[in-house]
Amino acid sequence: MAVACATGSSWRQPSCSVCIKVFQVAKEILQPGEKTEVKIEWDVKTSGEEFEQSGPLNTNDRIRPSVHLSIHGRVLDTVRADRSDIHFHDLSPNETASGSINIYAFRESDLRIEKQQFENPDHEKFFNISFTPVSSDDLAREKAKSGLKMNVEVKPGLPYGDFREPVDVSTNQSPDPVKVYLIGNVVLRQGPNVTKGERDSKLVYDLDTGYAQVIGGRVNSIFTPGSSDEKKPEKAKPSR
Repeated sequence: MAVACATGSSWRQPSCSVCIKVFQVAKEILQPGEKTEVKIEWDVKTSGEEFEQSGPLNTNDRIRPSVHLSIHGRVLDTVRADRSDIHFHDLSPNETASGSINIYAFRESDLRIEKQQFENPDHEKFFNISFTPVSSDDLAREKAKSGLKMNVEVKPGLPYGDFREPVDVSTNQSPDPVKVYLIGNVVLRQGPNVTKGERDSKLVYDLDTGYAQVIGGRVNSIFTPGSSDEKKPEKAKPSR
């Protein structure tokens, strides 16, 4: 008896994470002893590293009316950072700070940085960016073929308020840059006391009086009791 083959409906699901584009049976009618090939093409639409899809290949065979086929795999990025942002919080205007992320290559070795580009070129002068090789332990843990550590140093002089600076890092292994966000805020600080303003706020320092104030936008302040350097006047002792 000849066997007829046809794909099951469960292969074609528009909302699935693995969407089947092509499911072709080279020869749909098989005589006893014959075999055929099944061609499957799919798109992976998932944010996870692992994907899987399965479905039946239906036949008119009474003994085995369907053959279960399964697709399983791992999404492999060409180049990927271990996270997308570096945070610098509550910096004073004259303070420096540093942070880093790792950028990994998963298909080829010899990862190189071709350029880094700030979305706001005017703020590039406030940051130093350098790249150094990651450790062999980091490569083994991420199952990467090569990697570089992106070191970011914040220079003094950043404008007062919040900042969020996107930086595009282009490599020799991917046409799409890795986008990294430098996020933080610059505050007015006196010891443990902190005053924060919005992005459009301005810090004005009076050279004559030595006092500073925040102008524009909302201002949030955090004061620690007993942190002032000024000595409190002593209470007079009661006379006897």
